[in-house]
Amino acid sequence: MNILETFNKKLYEPAPASFIGWSRIVILLILLWKFLSRDYSIFGLMPEDLAIAYAGNTFDPLDAYVALGFKPIVDLFTFHWIHAFLPFPTVNMLYYLQLFLEAMLVVTLFFGGGYKKLNYLIIYIVSMYLLGFIFSMGADIDEIFIPMQIVLLLFLFRGKETYILSSNQQNPLNYSKENGWFFSMVLLIFIGYYFLCGFTKVIDISLWDWGRCEVANLVELNKIKIAVGDDRATFFMRDLIVGNSWMDIPGTALIYLEHLMIPLLFFKRRYIAFAWFIYFSFHLTSLSLNLFFTGIFLSWFVFLPVHRFDIKKLNIFKRFKRGDAEASPLLEE
Repeated sequence: MNILETFNKKLYEPAPASFIGWSRIVILLILLWKFLSRDYSIFGLMPEDLAIAYAGNTFDPLDAYVALGFKPIVDLFTFHWIHAFLPFPTVNMLYYLQLFLEAMLVVTLFFGGGYKKLNYLIIYIVSMYLLGFIFSMGADIDEIFIPMQIVLLLFLFRGKETYILSSNQQNPLNYSKENGWFFSMVLLIFIGYYFLCGFTKVIDISLWDWGRCEVANLVELNKIKIAVGDDRATFFMRDLIVGNSWMDIPGTALIYLEHLMIPLLFFKRRYIAFAWFIYFSFHLTSLSLNLFFTGIFLSWFVFLPVHRFDIKKLNIFKRFKRGDAEASPLLEE
């Protein structure tokens, strides 16, 4: 069996329907938190040329990392091209647009994508429009990259959902190739993000500079920032690295080797928990868990094996239905 056949087999490897509903819950909660924590109406107070300060006009255009910071590209993907036909929004327009988006997130959280999954398309378009004000300044792109792709994937997935307030839903324990496709595509989103992060680190700087990245010194710097009032989270693993600068080269090499090897995760899915732990540790120790990485970190929760809870509940129900003596104490607990 060649690699293409193996890939195709893995792509449609049956997965439980619970993964779809749980992904919806995790991703929509992340987006709800994102939009409840920032007031986008402030952009209505600014002149248009100041509210949309494109990264391509700020940094050296010759640098490859701002290729997506140019106005035509940003406008295309964030739907800001609409301002070629409609005036720039006012404070009230942005306020009510954000309020509408938050309401859509809550409704979809409980009732799913609705007719033809249009809820997800609406959420995607309005979210990208509001986030476009942030993207144009070169911020928040990394954090929201994974959640927004999963929202678009939920729109494209035509199967029934789970964990919604409707009788028209899949059994959470239903295994199918369609559900497996959804699982594989979500996994590929994570793989694509981390692999590209590792790849760009290798090509952006020389191998010598890449090996000299001072991870341990970054940790010590963040500890000082916390001491003087930085709002970043503290984490006990950071203290294990402070003062151990000898970890710089092997630590950095290990992290970026993990980034470059992550495509193997598609074929060896039993290591998903291990990969999650590696990235969890990396973000919390070297850069800390700040707003820039929180969305990425929280997105990993889609891989929690919630189907195991459904299996346990089903087994308890079956035992109770049969009148097993062991069932009653379990239910009383």
